[in-house]
Amino acid sequence: MNEQVGHTDQIKHINLKLVYRLIDQLGSISRISLAKKAQLALASITKITRELINAHLIKEVEFPDLGFRGRPITGLEIVSQGWQFLCVRINKGSLILSLYELNNKLLQ
Repeated sequence: MNEQVGHTDQIKHINLKLVYRLIDQLGSISRISLAKKAQLALASITKITRELINAHLIKEVEFPDLGFRGRPITGLEIVSQGWQFLCVRINKGSLILSLYELNNKLLQ
């Protein structure tokens, strides 16, 4: 029975990585489009994106009004400010350190 719990956690982790990668690659995307691209149920997408929003890794953005009636379409995009990563390049005789934001913007 413990094996099944571990297996379920692994699937959740894989789905979370998939959703984050798709948002990063496709830019602003609606939950419905994301569900189609990831081939996951809309309820799963909602749960995963709620976790990512609470972790401050993605944020909701409103799409510009396209003339449709009803509630405006809400998209999801990566939060890149405040998240950095350090790159280290070691060559013969030199060491190069670079600090980047998540959106690949060079900071230092």
